[in-house]
Amino acid sequence: MSQIKPGASWSVGLWLLFVAIQLASLVITLAGIFVLAVLAAFKIWHVDTAGKYHWPALFWIWDNQEDGICAAWYRTPIDRWHAYTWSAFRNSANNLRYVRGVSDVTRPLWRQTWGAKPGGWYAQAGWNNSGYPVISGGRNVNPY
Repeated sequence: MSQIKPGASWSVGLWLLFVAIQLASLVITLAGIFVLAVLAAFKIWHVDTAGKYHWPALFWIWDNQEDGICAAWYRTPIDRWHAYTWSAFRNSANNLRYVRGVSDVTRPLWRQTWGAKPGGWYAQAGWNNSGYPVISGGRNVNPY
């Protein structure tokens, strides 16, 4: 079943904005593969008052304001490999969503699903219900 978020519609301008955001994310992600390798190799991170690890402010775009540079459930102290893989591949360009104009809950989301829930498949592109731009597909594990 194909659906678009209620109350939102696509325009040429929104498609162009979405593509521009995805391209910016790709460039930031590719750069991060190399930049974060250096930061992780030399353990160039700090711990905030909540005990979460973060990259220096200059590298904020590859950080994660909520979880830090490793999964919230991960053991501490973190190791180089986990910090690198979490930031470069799992949460690459994560803070791009906080750049003004990137996120907006009123923007559309196209979503296509196949098969039963849970266990079916999905593909989506647009802005999710949190307002963050997404493009993804895979198994639909959400029973709702």
